[in-house]
Amino acid sequence: MIGSDYPMHDSDPFAPLLNEDAFDKNFNIRVLRLASSLSTILQRSTLRDSNVTTQEYRILISIARHGAGHLRAISRKASMDAAHASRTMKAMQSKGWLDRNPDPTDKRLAVFSMTDQGRTAFMQVYPAAAKLSDDFSKLFTEDEVHHLCDMLDRARAYAATRLDDAGPAET
Repeated sequence: MIGSDYPMHDSDPFAPLLNEDAFDKNFNIRVLRLASSLSTILQRSTLRDSNVTTQEYRILISIARHGAGHLRAISRKASMDAAHASRTMKAMQSKGWLDRNPDPTDKRLAVFSMTDQGRTAFMQVYPAAAKLSDDFSKLFTEDEVHHLCDMLDRARAYAATRLDDAGPAET
């Protein structure tokens, strides 16, 4: 157990419920704060002027890394809820960035792939996004970056098992 992570008991309705130790050592809060900051920086420094939303970028980078795929596979790799990914991908089809074709092995499923316009949109934002990642990496030694990536991968894998144990999310 990390620190005093139980709510403080105080009758003052304006008093904090958590002490500093409980808040500052809470892994979820620290990760969410970093993810939110990185997302905001990416949006402000890279995506805003390119007419690409954060959600669209997540889909584009997922397809750029893993190739064409089904909605659920793309949404999982983009760390997005399938319902949100579906709405985002429909908007991306309207922009001409994605093609939707029947899966040749299962006509009930669709395969989404990037169009030439989608590749252009991705390549307009990816270099700046990669530079942002490099800028943050420079805060650490090469060995620290390697260890941090390993630790994040382990935490992400653990989270995936917890999600699998919980069953499908309600939408």
